[in-house]
Formats: sequence, C-alpha cells, structure tokens
Amino acid sequence: MSLRVAGEHSRCSDWRTRRVIDKFSTLSMEEIEAMLNLDSLKTSRVYQEAKEEGSLETKLKTIPRLIKLGLTVEQIAESLDLDVETVRKNTQQ
Repeated sequence: MSLRVAGEHSRCSDWRTRRVIDKFSTLSMEEIEAMLNLDSLKTSRVYQEAKEEGSLETKLKTIPRLIKLGLTVEQIAESLDLDVETVRKNTQQ
C-alpha cells in the first residue's frame, strides 16, 4: 500500500470513527467499542507496541520526580521495573 493510499485510508477511518461517535454520543466508549468490534484492535501487535511505548515514556518521565524524592537509581529501577542502566541514562538528561 502506498503512503498516499495509506494516508487516505487512515483519514477515512478517522472520519468514520468521528461520525459514529457523533451519531451515538449517548453511548459509552465501551458500547461503541463493542459495536465496532474494536476488541480485535486492542489485541493487535501495533496497539500493544504503542501501549508499551506509552508506558515506557510515562515511566521515564517519572524518574526525575523519584530522584527528587531521594530514591536511589536502584530503587527507581526496581519500582518501575526498568533496568538500572536505563534509569541512569535518564537521570543524566
């Protein structure tokens, strides 16, 4: 699929999603997800990778706050389930 076609497909998909949400504004997000069968999206590889990336970014943003609270690099790594080297790299930025 070319980038142009992929971009058009994405815009169409975004438009359809907005239309459905506008049309069914009284429904909850869960009801809309069930109606559109979006559960399969959540189990997709791309969704899972994006979710993991977001989780990592959140953890990395937390490191400076934990340093200010006096936690050691090792304590931060353990509490955030990160390796010590990742924490060290992000304390020097």
